[in-house]
Amino acid sequence: MITGDARAVADTVAADLGIDRVFAGVRPEDKAATVAELQSQGRRVAMAGDGVTDAPALAQGDGGIAIGAGTDVAIGSAGVILAWSDPRSVLSVTTCRARPTGR
Repeated sequence: MITGDARAVADTVAADLGIDRVFAGVRPEDKAATVAELQSQGRRVAMAGDGVTDAPALAQGDGGIAIGAGTDVAIGSAGVILAWSDPRSVLSVTTCRARPTGR
């Protein structure tokens, strides 16, 4: 999980969602670079977000997941748009296999 939230908040949310790797306190302009760093390690990265500052990271990820209640920029940068604002709904998307979008 990559978030701008404070470590304590991020750890609490990650524990609730079953996420074991957390990057907290990440500045908006550093989110896409964090995604790229994980990709350079051979990892496939799905990024979920809802704001203008998430758009570059959504586009950088192997899969971009926009929260439906988010900004038009985030929605336009993602390959998947969720109708719900509950972050747990991201887990149902990450268990599916999607075809590459060609981006």
